[in-house]
Amino acid sequence: GDRPTREQIIEMRRYMLLYLKQLVISSSGTQEEELQGILNYLHTVHEDDNLIDILDMTVNLLSEHPRTMIPAFDRRLGLRTVFKLLASSSEMTRLQALKLLGFFLQRSTVKRKTDAMQPHNLFSLLADRLLLHPNSFTMATYNVLFEILVEKVSGLVVEKRSSEITADWKIENPAMIKVIATLLRHAADNIHLYDIKLRFLDDLILLASASRENRRTILQMSVWQDYLFGLAYVYPAQEIQVEITDRVFDLLKILLHHAIKYEYGGWRVWIDTLSILHGRITKEDYYRKVNKIVESMKDDDENELKPPVSPTTLSGSQTPIDEQAASTPTRSTSSRQVFKTNQLPPFTISEFKYSSMHIRLLHNVFDSIEVDVRLWRS
Repeated sequence: GDRPTREQIIEMRRYMLLYLKQLVISSSGTQEEELQGILNYLHTVHEDDNLIDILDMTVNLLSEHPRTMIPAFDRRLGLRTVFKLLASSSEMTRLQALKLLGFFLQRSTVKRKTDAMQPHNLFSLLADRLLLHPNSFTMATYNVLFEILVEKVSGLVVEKRSSEITADWKIENPAMIKVIATLLRHAADNIHLYDIKLRFLDDLILLASASRENRRTILQMSVWQDYLFGLAYVYPAQEIQVEITDRVFDLLKILLHHAIKYEYGGWRVWIDTLSILHGRITKEDYYRKVNKIVESMKDDDENELKPPVSPTTLSGSQTPIDEQAASTPTRSTSSRQVFKTNQLPPFTISEFKYSSMHIRLLHNVFDSIEVDVRLWRS
Protein backbone atom coordinates (compact mmCIF):
# COMPACT_ATOMS: atom_id res chain seq x y z
CA GLY A 1 0.00 0.00 0.00
CA ASP A 2 0.92 3.66 -0.05
CA ARG A 3 3.40 4.91 2.52
CA PRO A 4 2.02 7.38 5.10
CA THR A 5 2.39 11.07 4.34
CA ARG A 6 4.58 13.43 6.33
CA GLU A 7 1.56 14.78 8.19
CA GLN A 8 0.46 11.27 9.13
CA ILE A 9 3.95 10.41 10.40
CA ILE A 10 4.00 13.56 12.53
CA GLU A 11 0.57 12.66 13.92
CA MET A 12 1.72 9.16 14.81
CA ARG A 13 4.86 10.53 16.51
CA ARG A 14 2.68 12.92 18.51
CA TYR A 15 0.57 10.08 19.91
CA MET A 16 3.67 7.98 20.62
CA LEU A 17 5.25 10.85 22.55
CA LEU A 18 2.05 11.41 24.55
CA TYR A 19 2.16 7.75 25.53
CA LEU A 20 5.87 8.00 26.40
CA LYS A 21 5.26 11.10 28.51
CA GLN A 22 2.50 9.38 30.47
CA LEU A 23 4.75 6.37 30.93
CA VAL A 24 7.51 8.54 32.39
CA ILE A 25 5.34 10.50 34.82
CA SER A 26 3.13 7.61 35.95
CA SER A 27 5.85 5.09 36.73
CA SER A 28 7.37 5.08 40.20
CA GLY A 29 11.15 5.12 40.51
CA THR A 30 11.97 4.63 36.84
CA GLN A 31 11.83 8.23 35.62
CA GLU A 32 15.60 8.53 35.71
CA GLU A 33 16.25 5.58 33.41
CA GLU A 34 13.62 6.72 30.91
CA LEU A 35 14.97 10.28 31.01
CA GLN A 36 18.39 8.82 30.26
CA GLY A 37 16.95 7.14 27.16
CA ILE A 38 15.45 10.45 26.02
CA LEU A 39 18.75 12.28 26.58
CA ASN A 40 20.63 9.56 24.68
CA TYR A 41 18.31 10.07 21.72
CA LEU A 42 18.73 13.87 21.79
CA HIS A 43 22.49 13.48 22.05
CA THR A 44 22.99 11.03 19.20
CA VAL A 45 20.40 12.09 16.61
CA HIS A 46 21.39 15.06 14.44
CA GLU A 47 18.38 15.51 12.13
CA ASP A 48 16.48 18.53 13.46
CA ASP A 49 13.14 17.26 12.13
CA ASN A 50 13.54 14.16 14.31
CA LEU A 51 14.62 16.18 17.35
CA ILE A 52 12.20 19.05 17.78
CA ASP A 53 9.17 17.11 19.08
CA ILE A 54 11.29 15.00 21.45
CA LEU A 55 12.97 18.15 22.71
CA ASP A 56 9.61 19.85 23.20
CA MET A 57 8.40 16.89 25.27
CA THR A 58 11.55 17.05 27.42
CA VAL A 59 11.02 20.76 28.06
CA ASN A 60 7.44 20.05 29.12
CA LEU A 61 8.58 17.29 31.49
CA LEU A 62 11.03 19.62 33.24
CA SER A 63 8.52 22.47 33.49
CA GLU A 64 5.53 20.38 34.64
CA HIS A 65 7.29 17.90 36.96
CA PRO A 66 10.33 19.71 38.40
CA ARG A 67 10.38 17.82 41.72
CA THR A 68 11.38 14.52 40.10
CA MET A 69 12.76 15.56 36.72
CA ILE A 70 15.21 18.31 37.78
CA PRO A 71 17.29 16.08 40.11
CA ALA A 72 17.23 13.29 37.52
CA PHE A 73 18.26 15.73 34.77
CA ASP A 74 21.16 16.88 36.93
CA ARG A 75 22.35 13.37 37.87
CA ARG A 76 22.17 12.22 34.24
CA LEU A 77 24.27 15.23 33.11
CA GLY A 78 21.53 16.67 30.95
CA LEU A 79 23.46 19.90 30.48
CA ARG A 80 25.81 18.06 28.13
CA THR A 81 22.87 17.39 25.85
CA VAL A 82 21.80 21.05 26.06
CA PHE A 83 25.19 22.28 24.87
CA LYS A 84 25.27 19.70 22.09
CA LEU A 85 21.89 20.95 20.84
CA LEU A 86 23.08 24.59 20.93
CA ALA A 87 25.38 23.81 18.01
CA SER A 88 22.41 22.95 15.78
CA SER A 89 21.86 24.99 12.62
CA SER A 90 18.12 25.14 13.38
CA GLU A 91 17.09 28.17 15.42
CA MET A 92 14.04 26.37 16.83
CA THR A 93 16.25 23.56 18.15
CA ARG A 94 18.57 26.10 19.77
CA LEU A 95 15.62 27.97 21.31
CA GLN A 96 14.16 24.80 22.82
CA ALA A 97 17.60 23.85 24.15
CA LEU A 98 17.78 27.25 25.83
CA LYS A 99 14.31 26.68 27.28
CA LEU A 100 15.57 23.37 28.67
CA LEU A 101 18.50 25.16 30.30
CA GLY A 102 16.19 27.90 31.57
CA PHE A 103 13.75 25.54 33.29
CA PHE A 104 16.66 23.64 34.86
CA LEU A 105 18.14 26.84 36.32
CA GLN A 106 14.75 28.22 37.36
CA ARG A 107 13.66 25.10 39.25
CA SER A 108 17.07 24.22 40.74
CA THR A 109 18.31 25.15 44.19
CA VAL A 110 21.12 27.68 44.47
CA LYS A 111 23.59 24.93 45.36
CA ARG A 112 22.59 22.75 42.40
CA LYS A 113 22.88 25.71 40.02
CA THR A 114 26.29 26.64 41.36
CA ASP A 115 27.63 23.08 41.25
CA ALA A 116 26.35 22.58 37.70
CA MET A 117 27.39 25.88 36.08
CA GLN A 118 30.44 27.29 37.84
CA PRO A 119 33.10 24.53 37.86
CA HIS A 120 33.39 24.53 34.06
CA ASN A 121 32.30 28.15 33.52
CA LEU A 122 29.30 27.06 31.48
CA PHE A 123 27.90 30.57 31.03
CA SER A 124 30.98 31.50 29.00
CA LEU A 125 30.62 28.26 27.06
CA LEU A 126 26.99 29.21 26.39
CA ALA A 127 28.15 32.39 24.63
CA ASP A 128 30.75 30.43 22.65
CA ARG A 129 28.18 27.91 21.44
CA LEU A 130 25.73 30.60 20.36
CA LEU A 131 28.55 32.43 18.55
CA LEU A 132 28.81 29.45 16.20
CA HIS A 133 25.87 31.16 14.45
CA PRO A 134 26.70 34.88 14.96
CA ASN A 135 24.32 36.15 12.26
CA SER A 136 21.28 34.33 13.68
CA PHE A 137 20.88 36.33 16.90
CA THR A 138 17.19 37.17 16.71
CA MET A 139 14.72 38.81 19.06
CA ALA A 140 13.29 35.37 19.91
CA THR A 141 16.75 34.20 21.03
CA TYR A 142 17.19 37.36 23.09
CA ASN A 143 13.83 36.87 24.81
CA VAL A 144 14.77 33.36 25.93
CA LEU A 145 18.17 34.57 27.20
CA PHE A 146 16.44 37.38 29.12
CA GLU A 147 14.01 34.86 30.62
CA ILE A 148 17.02 32.90 31.90
CA LEU A 149 18.51 36.14 33.28
CA VAL A 150 15.49 36.77 35.50
CA GLU A 151 14.39 33.11 35.74
CA LYS A 152 10.91 33.69 34.36
CA VAL A 153 10.97 31.06 31.64
CA SER A 154 7.77 30.45 29.72
CA GLY A 155 6.84 27.49 27.57
CA LEU A 156 6.31 29.62 24.45
CA VAL A 157 8.84 31.01 22.00
CA VAL A 158 7.80 34.60 21.32
CA GLU A 159 9.18 37.64 19.50
CA LYS A 160 7.58 40.06 21.98
CA ARG A 161 7.04 39.60 25.69
CA SER A 162 3.54 40.13 27.01
CA SER A 163 4.51 40.71 30.66
CA GLU A 164 6.03 43.98 31.82
CA ILE A 165 9.00 44.27 34.15
CA THR A 166 7.92 45.04 37.73
CA ALA A 167 9.67 45.60 41.06
CA ASP A 168 9.56 41.88 41.92
CA TRP A 169 11.68 40.92 38.89
CA LYS A 170 15.16 40.04 40.12
CA ILE A 171 18.40 39.37 38.29
CA GLU A 172 18.95 35.71 39.19
CA ASN A 173 21.74 34.79 36.76
CA PRO A 174 23.85 37.95 36.27
CA ALA A 175 26.33 36.09 34.06
CA MET A 176 23.65 36.17 31.35
CA ILE A 177 24.29 39.92 31.01
CA LYS A 178 27.80 39.10 29.82
CA VAL A 179 26.45 36.39 27.49
CA ILE A 180 23.97 38.74 25.82
CA ALA A 181 26.50 41.60 25.61
CA THR A 182 29.07 39.26 24.04
CA LEU A 183 26.61 38.11 21.38
CA LEU A 184 25.66 41.71 20.58
CA ARG A 185 29.29 42.82 20.30
CA HIS A 186 30.20 40.02 17.88
CA ALA A 187 27.14 40.30 15.64
CA ALA A 188 27.24 42.45 12.51
CA ASP A 189 25.47 45.79 12.77
CA ASN A 190 22.05 45.86 11.11
CA ILE A 191 18.59 47.22 11.87
CA HIS A 192 17.55 44.00 13.67
CA LEU A 193 20.62 44.11 15.90
CA TYR A 194 19.92 47.75 16.77
CA ASP A 195 16.42 46.74 17.88
CA ILE A 196 17.83 44.00 20.12
CA LYS A 197 20.39 46.40 21.62
CA LEU A 198 17.68 48.93 22.43
CA ARG A 199 15.47 46.25 23.92
CA PHE A 200 18.31 44.88 26.05
CA LEU A 201 19.29 48.32 27.36
CA ASP A 202 15.66 49.27 28.04
CA ASP A 203 15.18 46.03 29.99
CA LEU A 204 18.32 46.65 32.06
CA ILE A 205 17.21 50.22 32.77
CA LEU A 206 13.82 48.96 33.96
CA LEU A 207 15.41 46.27 36.12
CA ALA A 208 17.88 48.75 37.63
CA SER A 209 15.18 51.35 38.25
CA ALA A 210 12.80 48.86 39.81
CA SER A 211 15.04 47.35 42.45
CA ARG A 212 18.03 48.36 44.55
CA GLU A 213 19.09 44.70 44.67
CA ASN A 214 19.26 44.58 40.88
CA ARG A 215 21.54 47.61 40.83
CA ARG A 216 23.76 46.05 43.48
CA THR A 217 23.90 42.78 41.54
CA ILE A 218 25.13 44.52 38.38
CA LEU A 219 27.68 46.58 40.33
CA GLN A 220 29.12 43.41 41.85
CA MET A 221 29.90 41.95 38.42
CA SER A 222 33.49 42.07 37.22
CA VAL A 223 34.16 44.85 34.64
CA TRP A 224 30.46 45.31 33.99
CA GLN A 225 31.31 48.73 32.53
CA ASP A 226 33.18 47.07 29.66
CA TYR A 227 30.04 45.15 28.63
CA LEU A 228 28.01 48.37 28.51
CA PHE A 229 30.63 50.48 26.73
CA GLY A 230 30.95 47.67 24.18
CA LEU A 231 27.34 48.33 23.18
CA ALA A 232 27.85 52.10 22.78
CA TYR A 233 29.38 53.92 19.81
CA VAL A 234 32.30 56.27 20.41
CA TYR A 235 31.81 57.85 16.99
CA PRO A 236 28.16 57.20 16.06
CA ALA A 237 27.40 57.53 12.37
CA GLN A 238 23.62 57.03 12.46
CA GLU A 239 20.77 58.34 14.53
CA ILE A 240 19.98 54.88 15.88
CA GLN A 241 23.58 54.56 17.09
CA VAL A 242 23.23 57.86 18.93
CA GLU A 243 20.04 56.54 20.54
CA ILE A 244 21.77 53.34 21.67
CA THR A 245 24.66 55.34 23.16
CA ASP A 246 22.16 57.54 25.02
CA ARG A 247 20.60 54.43 26.57
CA VAL A 248 24.01 53.23 27.72
CA PHE A 249 24.68 56.53 29.48
CA ASP A 250 21.21 56.49 31.04
CA LEU A 251 21.96 53.11 32.57
CA LEU A 252 25.42 54.23 33.70
CA LYS A 253 23.86 57.24 35.39
CA ILE A 254 21.52 55.01 37.41
CA LEU A 255 24.26 52.59 38.45
CA LEU A 256 26.95 55.15 39.29
CA HIS A 257 24.50 57.27 41.27
CA HIS A 258 23.54 54.20 43.29
CA ALA A 259 27.21 53.31 43.87
CA ILE A 260 28.09 56.78 45.15
CA LYS A 261 24.95 57.16 47.26
CA TYR A 262 24.49 53.71 48.80
CA GLU A 263 27.64 51.59 48.50
CA TYR A 264 30.69 51.84 50.76
CA GLY A 265 33.62 53.09 48.67
CA GLY A 266 31.29 53.70 45.73
CA TRP A 267 33.54 56.45 44.43
CA ARG A 268 36.01 53.72 43.39
CA VAL A 269 33.42 52.43 40.92
CA TRP A 270 33.32 55.93 39.45
CA ILE A 271 37.12 55.99 38.99
CA ASP A 272 37.12 52.50 37.46
CA THR A 273 34.40 53.55 35.02
CA LEU A 274 36.39 56.56 33.83
CA SER A 275 39.44 54.34 33.30
CA ILE A 276 37.54 51.67 31.39
CA LEU A 277 35.92 54.35 29.22
CA HIS A 278 39.37 55.77 28.47
CA GLY A 279 40.55 52.33 27.35
CA ARG A 280 37.49 51.92 25.12
CA ILE A 281 38.07 55.29 23.44
CA THR A 282 41.79 54.58 22.99
CA LYS A 283 41.04 51.24 21.32
CA GLU A 284 38.47 52.84 19.01
CA ASP A 285 41.01 55.50 18.00
CA TYR A 286 43.56 52.76 17.32
CA TYR A 287 41.14 50.88 15.07
CA ARG A 288 40.40 54.06 13.15
CA LYS A 289 44.13 54.66 12.70
CA VAL A 290 44.68 51.12 11.40
CA ASN A 291 41.74 51.47 9.01
CA LYS A 292 43.28 54.65 7.60
CA ILE A 293 46.57 52.80 7.02
CA VAL A 294 44.79 49.97 5.23
CA GLU A 295 42.78 52.40 3.09
CA SER A 296 45.98 54.25 2.22
CA MET A 297 47.60 51.00 1.09
CA LYS A 298 44.58 50.17 -1.06
CA ASP A 299 44.78 53.57 -2.74
CA ASP A 300 48.49 53.05 -3.43
CA ASP A 301 47.81 49.63 -4.91
CA GLU A 302 45.22 51.11 -7.26
CA ASN A 303 47.71 53.75 -8.37
CA GLU A 304 50.32 51.08 -9.07
CA LEU A 305 47.93 49.20 -11.34
CA LYS A 306 47.66 52.21 -13.64
CA PRO A 307 50.15 52.08 -16.57
CA PRO A 308 53.03 54.53 -15.97
CA VAL A 309 53.48 57.37 -18.47
CA SER A 310 57.19 57.74 -19.22
CA PRO A 311 59.12 59.44 -22.00
CA THR A 312 60.28 56.98 -24.64
CA THR A 313 62.48 57.23 -27.63
CA LEU A 314 61.20 56.88 -31.14
CA SER A 315 62.24 53.23 -31.09
CA GLY A 316 60.24 52.69 -27.89
CA SER A 317 63.23 51.91 -25.63
CA GLN A 318 63.40 53.16 -22.04
CA THR A 319 65.65 55.96 -20.97
CA PRO A 320 68.16 55.43 -18.14
CA ILE A 321 65.85 57.46 -15.92
CA ASP A 322 63.04 54.99 -16.54
CA GLU A 323 65.27 52.05 -15.61
CA GLN A 324 66.18 53.73 -12.35
CA ALA A 325 62.54 54.48 -11.58
CA ALA A 326 61.53 50.90 -12.32
CA SER A 327 64.00 49.54 -9.79
CA THR A 328 62.97 51.96 -7.01
CA PRO A 329 60.46 50.44 -4.55
CA THR A 330 57.32 52.51 -4.06
CA ARG A 331 55.86 53.61 -0.74
CA SER A 332 52.95 51.19 -1.10
CA THR A 333 55.35 48.26 -1.56
CA SER A 334 57.02 49.03 1.75
CA SER A 335 53.60 49.59 3.34
CA ARG A 336 52.41 46.18 2.20
CA GLN A 337 55.57 44.60 3.59
CA VAL A 338 54.92 46.28 6.92
CA PHE A 339 51.32 45.06 6.84
CA LYS A 340 52.25 41.51 5.89
CA THR A 341 54.86 41.23 8.63
CA ASN A 342 52.34 42.36 11.24
CA GLN A 343 54.34 45.49 11.98
CA LEU A 344 51.30 47.67 12.43
CA PRO A 345 51.53 50.36 15.09
CA PRO A 346 51.21 48.62 18.47
CA PHE A 347 48.14 49.19 20.58
CA THR A 348 48.97 51.05 23.77
CA ILE A 349 46.80 52.83 26.31
CA SER A 350 47.65 56.50 26.00
CA GLU A 351 47.93 58.89 28.90
CA PHE A 352 44.57 59.66 30.42
CA LYS A 353 42.76 62.69 29.11
CA TYR A 354 39.16 63.79 29.30
CA SER A 355 37.05 63.26 26.20
CA SER A 356 33.52 64.39 25.41
CA MET A 357 32.22 61.02 26.65
CA HIS A 358 34.03 61.47 29.99
CA ILE A 359 32.53 64.94 30.38
CA ARG A 360 29.09 63.60 29.54
CA LEU A 361 29.43 60.83 32.11
CA LEU A 362 30.51 63.28 34.81
CA HIS A 363 27.68 65.67 34.01
CA ASN A 364 25.12 62.87 34.32
CA VAL A 365 26.38 61.78 37.73
CA PHE A 366 26.78 65.33 39.02
CA ASP A 367 23.22 66.13 37.95
CA SER A 368 21.93 63.18 39.99
CA ILE A 369 23.93 64.28 43.02
CA GLU A 370 22.67 67.87 42.70
CA VAL A 371 19.08 66.62 42.61
CA ASP A 372 19.68 64.72 45.85
CA VAL A 373 21.27 67.79 47.46
CA ARG A 374 18.33 70.01 46.49
CA LEU A 375 15.87 67.48 47.89
CA TRP A 376 17.88 67.26 51.10
CA ARG A 377 17.96 71.04 51.50
CA SER A 378 14.25 71.37 50.86
